[in-house]
Amino acid sequence: MSHDQVNVELPIPGDIKYSDEINSLLQKTLLLEWNAYAAHYYHNGKWWTRCSAQVWNEVRILSCSSRDADLTNWGSDFGLRSSR
Repeated sequence: MSHDQVNVELPIPGDIKYSDEINSLLQKTLLLEWNAYAAHYYHNGKWWTRCSAQVWNEVRILSCSSRDADLTNWGSDFGLRSSR
């Protein structure tokens, strides 16, 4: 699995400082109006969110050389078992 994260500055003026009211407004707007959520935070005078993406690469789509590899313990760190 590939996993990447990036911090993205939000287009919210920096003079709007963090408060419970602002936090609640952002959460409710994202969850109730947009049916989505992204963690947000105020840091160094700016509003930010952390975006992430996960891509699952299955063994069968790897290069042909993987057919000859010993995959008996593949995924054991995650409690997965090989289908071989």
